[in-house]
Formats: sequence, structure tokens, C-alpha cells
Amino acid sequence: MWESLWTCGVSNPLTVIEQFTYILFVRRLDKNQLLQEKNLSKN
Repeated sequence: MWESLWTCGVSNPLTVIEQFTYILFVRRLDKNQLLQEKNLSKN
């Protein structure tokens, strides 16, 4: 993960933590949405 951000020009550790947290948040939202869509299709 660090190498991916480093090659994109992100070298500040606080920015890396911020971006990683954002990615985890968006991933969680996506999983919740997929779960809701799956539950709606069953009904």
C-alpha cells in the first residue's frame, strides 16, 4: 500500500493514514450496499 501511494507522490505518513482510512471506509460502504442489494433481490 505504501509503495502505491509513494509512486503516486504521496510521501507524508499522515496523508497515507488518511487515504488508507478513506479506502477502508469506502470499502465498508460498498460491502453494506452489496449486502442490501442482495437482500432486496431475495424479497
